[in-house]
Amino acid sequence: MSTTVPTVTTAEALAAEVENSQRRGGGPDRGRGEEQDRGRGRGRRRGRPPIYDSPRNQISLDPNATGETTAPPAVVKKKTPRPPLTHFLSIPIGHHADLRQRISAFTTALLASDPAIPGLDETIIISPRRLHLTLGVMSLDLEGPGPDPGPDPAPSAEGSSNNSNLRPKTLESATQLLNELKPKVTELLVGQKLRVGLKRINIMKPEHGDPDRAHVLWAGPDYNDEDARRLNAISTFVHKEFRKAGLVVDDKRPLKLHSTLVNTIYRKPRGRKPFSLQMPSLLPSLRIRK
Repeated sequence: MSTTVPTVTTAEALAAEVENSQRRGGGPDRGRGEEQDRGRGRGRRRGRPPIYDSPRNQISLDPNATGETTAPPAVVKKKTPRPPLTHFLSIPIGHHADLRQRISAFTTALLASDPAIPGLDETIIISPRRLHLTLGVMSLDLEGPGPDPGPDPAPSAEGSSNNSNLRPKTLESATQLLNELKPKVTELLVGQKLRVGLKRINIMKPEHGDPDRAHVLWAGPDYNDEDARRLNAISTFVHKEFRKAGLVVDDKRPLKLHSTLVNTIYRKPRGRKPFSLQMPSLLPSLRIRK
């Protein structure tokens, strides 16, 4: 396939790239009544002892209450809710007619397998026109500037973040950065078009490590190919610059170029029922030739 300049996209397929977008945590309740009823054996709320702060964060009962002490509760750290994902950065590849035909033939053959592949049906097959290589997911403000981002983020494995590099989390800002990176991308291409074969087909980590409980099937490049290595270098560069700018969500994992072919998140009726990796041993070549 010939490479296409990465794009910032809003699409339904965003949910296929990132799951479990928000989790919430809570902290322990704190008691009341220390100042008002200290020494009386009860707090402001009847039947609940006062709670006192101590260097060791222990909780104790007033000795006039029951004469008992309790062990300190487990400290529960509050988790910061993950922001909702709104956009993703990608290299679209679904515009290649030959690729669409090959992918369609491949998924059609999977659906027609005899015996049928358990858990596989047409509702979880990704349309070939939506194929893309994801470079990162983003949470952009849809209505003006968002809240103060807070203190500087912790340094990552690839270098420290600096607030001077951070940009407003807006679509305009992301598009502007992408345009700024075009000269460097052109330089990395050294005047050549890339033709990269999607030679690897695999599943994302299945439930309990069991290949019969898969949820995502993907195709990707083989990095033994020179063009594939150059594409990976370009993609990693763009991803890193967006992450430094605070526009891409940093999931602490290295970039893995892949195009999703099957995802159970789209199953109808809804339900993340897995499928089995009982696929034919001989898979059709997905290499694009022009």
